[in-house]
Amino acid sequence: MKQIWINRSVIGMVFLSAFLSITAGIMYLSSSWISFSFLGPEVGSETAVTSFWAGVSIVIGIGLAGTALNMARIREGDAPENIALFLTLCLSIIQLPPLFLWFGVLTVVANGEALWAILIHLMLMAAGSINAVLLVKIGRISYR
Repeated sequence: MKQIWINRSVIGMVFLSAFLSITAGIMYLSSSWISFSFLGPEVGSETAVTSFWAGVSIVIGIGLAGTALNMARIREGDAPENIALFLTLCLSIIQLPPLFLWFGVLTVVANGEALWAILIHLMLMAAGSINAVLLVKIGRISYR
């Protein structure tokens, strides 16, 4: 019984990370949520980089959602858990550059948009880290 609860909680956490990752990517693609108005006349120079990051975030989110579906369907084998572990580690790692950049923006400009963006990236990093710990823990539990 305990193993089933652990599996469901891990799958739920993977779905939550997928949702957060896709949502963050969409927020970066639509300029209405996160604005780069602090750049002044250079607004628009960041679109290539932020679009790339948003695309990677959306792809990782879709991969996590698909992996979570496979984890729910396949009861034996480590492949879905290992793929989910890899994707959650990637999700955590890709948060580092924007997080550091937004902290830099916060020290210079101190606007609410920087705080909002920092909160988003911290949530994604926390979700990815919690997933990694849970997936490593579930990997140690035998299915037999």
